[in-house]
Amino acid sequence: MVIIPSILTDSSQELISRVQSVAGLGLTVQVDFMDGQFVPTKSVSPDDLPELLRDVEWEAHLMVRDPLSWSPPLYRLGVSRVYWHVEALDGVLRLPRPSSRIEHGLALRLETPVTAIESYVPSLTSLLLLSIEKPGYQGEVFSEAVYEKIRTVKARYPQLKLTIDGGVKIEHMKPLSKLGVDRVAVGSTFWKFGDPKTVLAAFRQATL
Repeated sequence: MVIIPSILTDSSQELISRVQSVAGLGLTVQVDFMDGQFVPTKSVSPDDLPELLRDVEWEAHLMVRDPLSWSPPLYRLGVSRVYWHVEALDGVLRLPRPSSRIEHGLALRLETPVTAIESYVPSLTSLLLLSIEKPGYQGEVFSEAVYEKIRTVKARYPQLKLTIDGGVKIEHMKPLSKLGVDRVAVGSTFWKFGDPKTVLAAFRQATL
């Protein structure tokens, strides 16, 4: 199970500091984007992104009303994977150009049923399930309601790479691993305990 440090911030300096702190660890970093409309909070915007993102492997989780217009600046900075929320789409996955080298996944709020992705599945390779009730805020509590959604995804769409995002702590790692989750995005818990290398080792150990 791949561990992905997640960065939710409205400060470009904090974003730079966190990206630098995991440089050399061979990790993919997730940057969260919020527009104050899809969720009440706002984050850094694509215009605030530092050039150093070109030097790391990173993905984007777009919690925005219009993911199509937010995506092109991310492509120019070398994003490798972009998650769009199914709740912000109209039933058709329209990919902007150039985007052929970039993986596009869908994300679901905790309350959105898995059936919402049905029309997109033929062009889908990755799915992100939120495991918190209030996206856009740090320190939210992990909801075990996501476990049943994981089982549903694995039964219906075993070909999809599955990421769980929100409130994940060390004690959740083993249950998520046993359910077959492919990736886990870890936010505030990853950053508040000091040395990222030590935190990463603890999370990896917890899956064993």
